[in-house]
Formats: sequence, C-alpha cells, structure tokens
Amino acid sequence: MRRAEKAVTSPEAVTQIIRECRVCRLGLCDKGKPYVVPVCFGYENGTVYVHSAREGMKIDIIRRNPSVCVEFDVPGDLVTAGKACGYGMHYRSVVGFGTARFVDDPTEKSAALSAIMRQYTGRDWEFGEPERKSVVVIAVRLDQVTGKAG
Repeated sequence: MRRAEKAVTSPEAVTQIIRECRVCRLGLCDKGKPYVVPVCFGYENGTVYVHSAREGMKIDIIRRNPSVCVEFDVPGDLVTAGKACGYGMHYRSVVGFGTARFVDDPTEKSAALSAIMRQYTGRDWEFGEPERKSVVVIAVRLDQVTGKAG
C-alpha cells in the first residue's frame, strides 16, 4: 500500500469493516473486460458468500474465470476545505482477492445462506430444499486482503 499510515492491518478491524458493510462489489473479468456488480453477501471465517439467480452474466463469467476481487466500504463524512482540492472523505474499506466456487453441498449451502441473512438480520435462519434449489451460492475464500481507512 502506497500510504502505510492508512493501512488497516488487524484481522479484527478488517472483519469489523466487512460486518458494517451493507453491499459489497464483486469484480470479475471476462475476455479482458471488467465487470463489477453490487451484491448482498455473508462473511464467515475468511470466506464471502453470495447468492444469485441460477443463470446470468455473473454466473457465466465465473464459470469461465473464477478469479475475483471483492470490495467492501463503509462511507464516512465529507471533509470540507476552503478550496476544491482540499476536500476529501473519511472512509474505511477492504479489498480482497480469491477464487470463486459454486457451493453444491446442501449443508454448506444452507450455512452460506444463513451467513448472508445473518449479515443483515443478526440471526441464523433455516433453509429447506426448495430454497436451496432456487438459488446458486458462490463462495470466495479471500486469499489476499487489504484494509484502508482515511
């Protein structure tokens, strides 16, 4: 990181940023063309879980290229100044890289869907076969993570 004073290095602080984030961005690349999509997510033990419709651009790209980037941010306040170039923003963010895989195991899929719901509701949920069959669940184990705060 170019500005080391802005680095968030504590695993607990990185997790806190992810927990406070409401929507993350999933960055994909297909034939040299980038594609970024905002998604609802869950996070457990270094793995990001995302649910999706069974078909679509995101699914097609991951099948061709499972290398992904995930971005989380928690916006803060605008920093004002007397001139335009003095303005800034307080923020906290995390960028992670990993390889996406489709979750097929019913037990893991239920746990992943519960992790997604827990991100937004703070509690665990039960999922039966109809719910599991209606969606695709993508797991991204974060191999590299960088946190930043400004």
